[in-house]
Amino acid sequence: GGNDEALPNEETVATTETQPVSVSKNSSDDFSGEYIFASGAGAWGNVLNLNSDGSFEGIFHDTDMKSSSDEQPYNAFSYDCKYSGKFEIEKGDNDYTYYLTMTELVTEKPIGEEWAEGAIKYIITEPRGIKDCKEFVLYTPDAPVDELPEEFLRWCSALKPLDENTSKTLTCYGIMNTESEIGFFRYD
Repeated sequence: GGNDEALPNEETVATTETQPVSVSKNSSDDFSGEYIFASGAGAWGNVLNLNSDGSFEGIFHDTDMKSSSDEQPYNAFSYDCKYSGKFEIEKGDNDYTYYLTMTELVTEKPIGEEWAEGAIKYIITEPRGIKDCKEFVLYTPDAPVDELPEEFLRWCSALKPLDENTSKTLTCYGIMNTESEIGFFRYD
């Protein structure tokens, strides 16, 4: 009967659930979540969802408001990109650094595709902050601020200013683009 077949599966599930406890401290599960790269004013942003296996999905969005005219009928240009991909994650030489190598990046629609809806022109664009780089560094909340690049920290303070007097560590997870030192930050 069906009941006999169900039992081994239940046991397998139970052992799978209890196993990872010992490795969770430094496993990639720790840094899965939503990372944001954005201007402080909020005019544009890139939200990257990192999964525990290194795969990710993201949405980049930027809007330019314009005055419409006879030559230019749109009052807004919306630059968007939905994308997905995969990082290989390697432990760095200390407890607060991991190396992410992008092995895949796919956009949902072709870059450059455009269409209009009413007074808004939509344009598929490259996802800012991620398109120009293959090597990224992930820092954990314990990363000492004085060892991190200033440019990277500037992107953090655009969203959540670091208190320079009390905060000696990053206090949140951050992913740095090694080409431009821009940062995506996870706020829990």
